[in-house]
Amino acid sequence: MKHSLMHKLGVGLKIFILISAILILETKATDMVLNAQNSNLNKQVDLKSLAILDIKEEEQKNATETLSQTEEEPVAPMPIATYDGRMTGYVYNCPKCSGRLACDSSIDLRNGNINYYDNTYGNVRIVASSKNLECGSIVSINASSVSSEPIIAIVLDRGVSGTKLDLLMPSEHEARKNVGNTKITYDVLRRGY
Repeated sequence: MKHSLMHKLGVGLKIFILISAILILETKATDMVLNAQNSNLNKQVDLKSLAILDIKEEEQKNATETLSQTEEEPVAPMPIATYDGRMTGYVYNCPKCSGRLACDSSIDLRNGNINYYDNTYGNVRIVASSKNLECGSIVSINASSVSSEPIIAIVLDRGVSGTKLDLLMPSEHEARKNVGNTKITYDVLRRGY
């Protein structure tokens, strides 16, 4: 009887161990399936997130390209003042000229240069003005007989009076032929430097 009880307990213990092992394996298998499903879910979420990021980056790129394509020419500054006057032309070696500019004597015109580079307005022409306009003033000259486009110039010289301007020219011949003594209107875009 002891033997049969022991046998029954041994068989029961074996069955218990077997059922426990099955339950443990089943639990591990369920965890593995859940982890795999969770991993797939994370991958799906990550793929969706990446797709959304790609779309947003593409939209931003398109918006930047559209902005650069729609950028317009810079708007001309509003004039500070407008004057009517006369414009003549002069050369660096005129009878009363030294070849240097009254507003900045370090600039030597004897090399034939008639332009000046301004940090704001770029390459502009050089004009002489009366002291009514400070040195470094920028003017936009409307002289249709001289140029179909306005002439943007900087005041770097003196020697004229009133509202007259004297445009620096490459030669005396061109000064007489192309400018002469022309009636003009000009806008002051900047006073001084």
